Amino acid sequence: MRKLKLQTTDTYGIEIEFVTLNQIKLEENFSHLKNENKIDFDWVIKREKTCDITNDRKIGLEVNSPIMDDRIKWLQELKIVLEMLQKETEINHQCAIHFHIGKQIFEENVTYLQNLILLWCHYEDILFRYATGEYRMFRKSILDYAKPLNQSLSYRQVMSLHKSQILPVFLTQMISNVSKRNAISLLPYYQSIMYQNELDNTYEKKTVEFRIFASTYQYTLIYSYLECLLQMIDYAKHMSKEIRDCYFESLMKQKDVLEKNQYHIPIEHYLKLQLEKAKEFCDTIFTEEESKKEFMKIYTYKSKSYE
Repeated sequence: MRKLKLQTTDTYGIEIEFVTLNQIKLEENFSHLKNENKIDFDWVIKREKTCDITNDRKIGLEVNSPIMDDRIKWLQELKIVLEMLQKETEINHQCAIHFHIGKQIFEENVTYLQNLILLWCHYEDILFRYATGEYRMFRKSILDYAKPLNQSLSYRQVMSLHKSQILPVFLTQMISNVSKRNAISLLPYYQSIMYQNELDNTYEKKTVEFRIFASTYQYTLIYSYLECLLQMIDYAKHMSKEIRDCYFESLMKQKDVLEKNQYHIPIEHYLKLQLEKAKEFCDTIFTEEESKKEFMKIYTYKSKSYE
């Protein structure tokens, strides 16, 4: 089992959505795994009403992981959880996976966040298709998962990506749009900065959240997703000024999408096959051939239907 390339201080978490007919049985099975010390007691099942199927008795739920780090045991537990979910639950087109990357990976450096957003916007169409995993299609509208950043940033916010600022100021300027429903959610990070002196634990989640991924039971897919996010962050932390300027200029030229507030973006716009651009992305962020091949396989090959 390959380890993720994490520093010892780096953390991440996963939320996996699904539907089921028997929540009680599922919770009993999870308790059994915990009591046998096969998984940590901090794996939690929660209600997720956005995944409900209205014409039958299946209800939406999600499993939330513990705060995970560079130890291989978390990946081993993830495999066990996925095997359990595959036996006892189903995935529909409403189900997603959200990844939370601990804010410490960004070292409170506003430039790293700016670079990541510029990189993401530049390759967002590639990332949306990749994020559908093994499925040919997912939700009816791209906005049902998360608003694309390049469809929601104002010119003022784009300009704030081009210059360094104090981190709380930057987050405050960005949060009006780059909040919970965007492809990259800065809301947990923002709240942890703004409310760090609060006594309760409402704002304890100190992460940047990535929301565009379709649910899957496939461990190799989830590993690839996590590896991709971590490699993008690493690239953003080492991005040259020339590349940063290139991504910025590219985003500024998208006058047909910036500040348009388009609420019904055809999903096909983001699922077109663009092999040359996808390979360019691979060569940009990955160093290992195995990772490049896995990314291109997931990006290219779509065989399943939720129906």
